[in-house]
Amino acid sequence: MKKKEKKVNSQQLKQEEIHQKNCYLQRIKAMMEILGDASAYDCLSHAGVELLYLGRIRPVKLISSDKPDLKVSKSDLNKMNEVLNQLLHGKLISINPEKKQISLYDYMCYSETIYFFWRHADKGTV
Repeated sequence: MKKKEKKVNSQQLKQEEIHQKNCYLQRIKAMMEILGDASAYDCLSHAGVELLYLGRIRPVKLISSDKPDLKVSKSDLNKMNEVLNQLLHGKLISINPEKKQISLYDYMCYSETIYFFWRHADKGTV
């Protein structure tokens, strides 16, 4: 007998979205501390924080080709993505003068987002 699937209402979806956003912004603030100074986050305006969140770089994910001869099965694709995530989370790199170590995953998702943001943000609005 199958379990009855719970219906998720819009309020629960909104709460989950807010939770995910807060978790992401906490990771950004922690990364700012590693890269230099966490107080830089506190200097951002509300619009700057929103821009930082909306401009986030997404985690790396492999996708299958639309071409039939290059198509990969869903189970193989899931395994490849699992291995890729393990590799990215397991590989550490050294950054900044103190040679602090972070995972390649964190570098790609959080540090690159911060660098992109500061290079392209209008300094008067952030």
